[in-house]
Amino acid sequence: MSQDSGGTGGAPRGRAVSGAERDRVIEALCEHYAQDRLEVTEFERRLDRANRVSALDELHALLADLPEVGSGPPARLGGGDPQGRSVTVPAGAGRVDASRVPTSQTELALFSGRSRTGSWIPARTIRVYAFMGGVELDLREALFGPGEVHIQCVTMMGGIEIIVPPGVRVETGGAAIFGAFDEALEGMGNVPADAPVVRISGLAFMAGVEVHARLPGESGRQARRRIKTEKRAQLERARERGDRG
Repeated sequence: MSQDSGGTGGAPRGRAVSGAERDRVIEALCEHYAQDRLEVTEFERRLDRANRVSALDELHALLADLPEVGSGPPARLGGGDPQGRSVTVPAGAGRVDASRVPTSQTELALFSGRSRTGSWIPARTIRVYAFMGGVELDLREALFGPGEVHIQCVTMMGGIEIIVPPGVRVETGGAAIFGAFDEALEGMGNVPADAPVVRISGLAFMAGVEVHARLPGESGRQARRRIKTEKRAQLERARERGDRG
C-alpha cells in the first residue's frame, strides 16, 4: 500500500494541530479503511501517527495520497451515529431475493471446529450445535434476504462465536449454566429501520456463546482500538462544545 507523502499544498508548516482537525483526519482514515483503500497495517500506522503528530502539515500528509472522502461510492446500509459518521458495510455485502434464502440450515461441531465466513446467504433459521468443539459464524460479508435471521445456539463444553457487521440489528436472549452468553456490540452506530435483523438465542452449558460487532477484516484487537479512538474523538468534541458554551 502507498505510504504517506509530503505536504498538503499550502498548509502552514509547523502550525499546531487542533483537536477538531485531528478528529477529522482520524475519521477520514477510518472511512478510507472501510472502503478498502488502506490495508490493515497501513491503516494502523497512519492512525498511530495521526494521534502523535503535532504539526498540521504532518497531519494533512496522512491523507495527501488518498482521494477526498465521499469521492467513491461506498456500499452503505444507511444510518449513522449521532456525530454524523456513516455506518459502512463490506463492499460485497448486500441483499438477495427471498427465493434465494434457505429455510433452515445446521452448523455442527462435534469434537471439532466449524467456520462460515466470506460471502454466504444465511438461512431464515440457523441451528448451531457445538459439543466439545467450536463454531464461528461470520456475517460481515453475508448476503441477507428480507425478513429476519434466527440463530439458535446450543453448546456444551464448547464455544460459538457470531460476528456481525455494523448496520445490522441484533437481538440476543440466551441462557448460560456454568458458562457465558455474552454480546459486545459497541460501535454499531444508529441502525436504520429497514436493517436486517439477527435474533440470537440458545443455551450454553459449561460453554460460551459470544456475539461481536466488527468491521470487515477487523480483528478483535483492532475493533477495540477503533472503538477507543471513536470514544476519544467524541469526548474531545463534547469538550469543545462545552468550551464554546
